[in-house]
Amino acid sequence: MPTTRWGRPGAAATAMALALGVGSCSSSSSAGSGGNEAGANDGTSSGSSGGSSGGGDTGAGDASDAGATCTIGAQSYAGGALDPANGCQSCQPRASMSGWTPLANGTPCGAGATAGVCRAGACAGDCYIGGAWYTAGQANASNACQICQPGASPSAWTDADGTPCTGGICLGGTCHLPVTLASGQNIPLGIAVDGASVYWTDNGGSTVMKVALAGGSAVTLASGQSFPHGIAVDAASVYWTDDSNGTVMKIALGGGTVVPLASGESYPTGIAVDGTSVYWTDNFGGTVMKIALGGGSAVTLASGQNMPWGIAVDGASVYWANLNASGTVMKVAMGGGSPVTLASGQGGPAEIAVDAASIYWTDYLGGTVMKAALGGGVAVTLASGQYGPQGIAIDGASVYWTDQGSTSSNGAVMKVALGGGSAVTLASGQNGPLGIAVDGASVFWTNAGGGTVMQLPK
Repeated sequence: MPTTRWGRPGAAATAMALALGVGSCSSSSSAGSGGNEAGANDGTSSGSSGGSSGGGDTGAGDASDAGATCTIGAQSYAGGALDPANGCQSCQPRASMSGWTPLANGTPCGAGATAGVCRAGACAGDCYIGGAWYTAGQANASNACQICQPGASPSAWTDADGTPCTGGICLGGTCHLPVTLASGQNIPLGIAVDGASVYWTDNGGSTVMKVALAGGSAVTLASGQSFPHGIAVDAASVYWTDDSNGTVMKIALGGGTVVPLASGESYPTGIAVDGTSVYWTDNFGGTVMKIALGGGSAVTLASGQNMPWGIAVDGASVYWANLNASGTVMKVAMGGGSPVTLASGQGGPAEIAVDAASIYWTDYLGGTVMKAALGGGVAVTLASGQYGPQGIAIDGASVYWTDQGSTSSNGAVMKVALGGGSAVTLASGQNGPLGIAVDGASVFWTNAGGGTVMQLPK
């Protein structure tokens, strides 16, 4: 609590107050001792802490109030006692023995949602920082990643972690801008991440690449591919689809010999992997397929689909999106069977992700990010007004997606809470963002137009 220099009422004023019976004082200290007598009997202090404004702010009293009392409204209060009806006023006998005295400006008051600081004797939902007043939510003019948040601290700036700043996102009170992990790529598309590296397909460069999470030199895992598209990883291998030559391939995480898993596909795009199998969508062939991790015969899980694109799996089902003007979001049991429609009437569902309760997808043509229960039901719009949402990823709190934007310079990386709310721009000014992946600390994406692979702390 800020300290305050006290003014003392003059002896004559104190005597008059006692004679009129408007207050009593049992303090052993003399009413006029110690100097600093006020020039008038107005009960104001001779100074206030922190350069605060507003006459009459005296602070909460000092040791000389001990044993003294105030008589206010026919009730006696001990020195330092707060006004039961106003936590920004207290009994300060040296200032007034017959009325409440305002606490010093900037004194914390309230709690939780009502937290604030005292201002001219009232609890205000504001911050008092460095001798100046700021309203709740107001940004620090010197640091856009700090705001006034009275509930956290009414007397100091609070880090605005997770909020956007110019071109990036605030973290630890600092604006973090996207980091380029790799550049000079030729239409990087799919992206995946594990505990050590980031992996991507370079569609135009005919390569499959990786780079360490901390950055460094990009490593070519496979070259001489036709047009590698989707990508997935597990603890041992990297898997990808090659849309032009109709193959599904794999290679060890550290590189080596490329192993064909499936061939003769029409236009394989999306890919996913679990502990036993690799799954993919054949966009032109209208099928959803799987094959054992070690290869063998490919199995058709669903056929007769209309441009299947993104794909995801959990322990029970395989999910995919049919990318067309009256698109659907579908699922089928891991062993195959009759496909189930989870959502229909979409404008062009593209990529998908699943968690234990819901399926999430980007509607590329509809400009929305959607979700539905794994068992189906009413589709919920998480974000609208997007311009070409494409890749999607989730963690335990949020949904992340890439939005291509209307020009080559206004693509964005976005997020929204799993339950919906206001969409947050994590990175702006991106050139054709497409694939996206997340880990516990960061968001990663490919800029197909810019030829870069990017990273940003969450």
